[in-house]
Amino acid sequence: SMFASINNYLNPDFYKEHPTFEYETETKSYTVEVFAAYETNTDFYYIETNFQEPGSFTTYLDSVKLKSTITTNVEVSKNDQILTLSTCDSGLDYGKGRFVVQGKLVEKIL
Repeated sequence: SMFASINNYLNPDFYKEHPTFEYETETKSYTVEVFAAYETNTDFYYIETNFQEPGSFTTYLDSVKLKSTITTNVEVSKNDQILTLSTCDSGLDYGKGRFVVQGKLVEKIL
């Protein structure tokens, strides 16, 4: 229930009204530029964080963008940090379904 409202990103109109959101840690504040929102299951390792092979991050981003229900102009490169939010999607698959929103972190200078 904590991230249930991220399901709104299935609607392209919602994305147009909310292309970014704010994220804060104890030491930094960020604007998150949403670049993908999609339904998947745990067979797709959307929480990948280890990209050892050259080009593997780019390949991962390409697969994420193909899955996305929204189209964005956000450019993400191997030098960017991304934030991944996910929630259960029992409509897709009761045990393994997930809804995922991913965005690029842009540090806010205060």
